[in-house]
Amino acid sequence: MKKFLALILAAMMLLTVSLACAEENVISFGDLTSEDAEYDPNTDYDKWTVVEYYIENADATVIITCSAKADDSEFNLEYSFYGDDQQVICDKEGNVSFDKTGFMSGDTPAMIAYILENAVWVDIAK
Repeated sequence: MKKFLALILAAMMLLTVSLACAEENVISFGDLTSEDAEYDPNTDYDKWTVVEYYIENADATVIITCSAKADDSEFNLEYSFYGDDQQVICDKEGNVSFDKTGFMSGDTPAMIAYILENAVWVDIAK
């Protein structure tokens, strides 16, 4: 019985250490964390963030994973909108060079302005 309890205690300690290590890998982006991201950052870029954005004309909130060049010359936005995977690539004015579904170009200038004003950026590990 003592050996069994010792094994249980050892397993609980190992689990506690594992959970503590996992929490250290969570990145904070203000109100959101890397665990809230629905998409991984794009490693072709230098930094990334996760933001929540309300699309007023659709009355919908999306969680955007935004990867960006260090000089803010290009942004890659990825999010789910009504079940469709969206990807938009644009410059800092919101001029779209790629729109995966063709439906998000009109919303992109406001999205990127919001991201630039509110985002907490983290370097992408390479």
